[in-house]
Amino acid sequence: MNIEKYLLRLYPRTWRARYEEELLAMLEARPPSFPDTIDMLFGAVDAHLHPYLGSRGIPLQERIVHMIRTLRGSLITLFCA
Repeated sequence: MNIEKYLLRLYPRTWRARYEEELLAMLEARPPSFPDTIDMLFGAVDAHLHPYLGSRGIPLQERIVHMIRTLRGSLITLFCA
C-alpha cells in the first residue's frame, strides 16, 4: 500500500464512504505527484474541520444547528470588529 492509500485513511468515514472509490480510480489512472500528496493531506484536515460539507448522512436538524452556530460566530466577529 502506497502513501496515498494511507493518507486516504485519514479522511473521515463518511467522506470515504462517498468518495473513496472515485479517488482510488483517479489515483490508479495517474500516479500522484508530491504536490498531489500534500493536497491530499490538507484535504483530510479540511474534511475533519468541515465534516458537514458533502455529506447527506447528517440529519437536517443537525445541519441547521451548525449553520446557525456558524452564522452566530460570524455576527459576533463582525460586531466585535
